[in-house]
Amino acid sequence: MMCLANGTKTGVLLLLILFSGMQLKAQQLLLKAGMNLARLEMQEEDEDQSSLLGVQAGLVMNLGQNGPYSFAPELLLSEKGIKYVHSYDQGQQAETWRSQLRLLYIELPLMSRLWIWRAGQNGLYLSAGPYLAMGLKGSYMVQISSKDEEIEEKIDVEWGKREGLIRLRRWDYGLRVGAGFQLSRFQLEAGFQQGLANIMPDELTEDRVNHQLFSFSVAYQLTH
Repeated sequence: MMCLANGTKTGVLLLLILFSGMQLKAQQLLLKAGMNLARLEMQEEDEDQSSLLGVQAGLVMNLGQNGPYSFAPELLLSEKGIKYVHSYDQGQQAETWRSQLRLLYIELPLMSRLWIWRAGQNGLYLSAGPYLAMGLKGSYMVQISSKDEEIEEKIDVEWGKREGLIRLRRWDYGLRVGAGFQLSRFQLEAGFQQGLANIMPDELTEDRVNHQLFSFSVAYQLTH
């Protein structure tokens, strides 16, 4: 457990150092917040799954803001996961299973922007780039409801440990695309993120499981 905690702190520290180095050259610093509609992409689709509503918050740096292109790395806390709802009726016994997997990541998207229109402090841009993320914590909650009783249980996610009941790989990476509109000090953005890392350990299944999410956010410019 101590090694796991040390590994988490080391990963967070490396991301912070990298982002701090970018900040030295930043022309703009923005505070960002928004929501995610997250799901898991699997080889065998399950009709009982639905998107999980999560949050994101962090900082954005804008480098090279004066040209048609700019570089906008971000440092975010971002929630990912999935929800399931399944109901079945076997004679006189009817049950509904509700479950959700909620995961919190620290994430470093390295986004390039193409400004397709500008007028003073206003503008419209397209963005694309890779991201790297590290899982900080997670939980799996299941609720079973029937006519006679209701059972609820919550299980913590174990990152990379072989003995955990719910186990996932800690690191995630992939690609993100988006479009945004800047109005004075505010930036409104919608994006799509596709994970490329298989978050499921090989010993549990041969199927690949990847993160997928849509995001909607607003950022406020703190500095010029």
